[in-house]
Amino acid sequence: MKCLLSGIAALAVLLLAGCREARDTGELLEQSSRQLAAGKYTQALATADLAVRNAPGRVDALLMRAIAQERTGRPDLALSSALEAEKLAPASFAVQYTLGRLYAADRKTYPQALMALSKALAIRPGDRNVLILQANVYMGLRPAYAMQILKQLQRDTALASGAGYCNELGVSQLLCGKVRDGGVQLNLAVMRAPRNPVFRLNYARYLDFYAKQPTAALVHYQTYLGLSQNLAGHDHFRKWTAARCSEIQGRRR
Repeated sequence: MKCLLSGIAALAVLLLAGCREARDTGELLEQSSRQLAAGKYTQALATADLAVRNAPGRVDALLMRAIAQERTGRPDLALSSALEAEKLAPASFAVQYTLGRLYAADRKTYPQALMALSKALAIRPGDRNVLILQANVYMGLRPAYAMQILKQLQRDTALASGAGYCNELGVSQLLCGKVRDGGVQLNLAVMRAPRNPVFRLNYARYLDFYAKQPTAALVHYQTYLGLSQNLAGHDHFRKWTAARCSEIQGRRR
């Protein structure tokens, strides 16, 4: 099951809080940030790359380029830019958080992700975004650790009342064998965000494979197919879901 909680949106603010010794470079970074927010990733990369050439020693420029490289589908280059930034500012929260997020995108580099996130937490203890990302990484390694982090985050009432938190907690509970509790949380996630396709698919899978109610799962699978039809990154899940719907419907005939 795919877990969604993420602190990516907070990063652009972190990056622009750096020094502005080169006014033109600062303006380029602001422009790149606006282009990223508008989804103009190729333009954002070109702008960030120019900022790095203007001021190769600016950590915020390197991190902005890393984000743009990631958004344009070059995680290898993004990681190189972030590692270059780390050489300049190893004690920077934004650097360690960015490294953690980039490493967390690949299961093979989960250990490096956890190391970077631990460094980020040492710099900024209790940071919500770091804890969320840690929980996501631990979900694939040690679900019990992920659940401990999520319990810690429960004190953040604004976060804990959200659909994303319910989805994440539900997945961790299922993986830890707490099937009833996990189903309750996944149902809450769907109730609070009924048009989120990932939450819908997670709940359908719970009904299908954990609660052993494939007929009840069918309507949620079909709803997922409708919600995800124009979304990138869902092709594999859509094919699997369509096949599973056919299988369930075939059994009912």
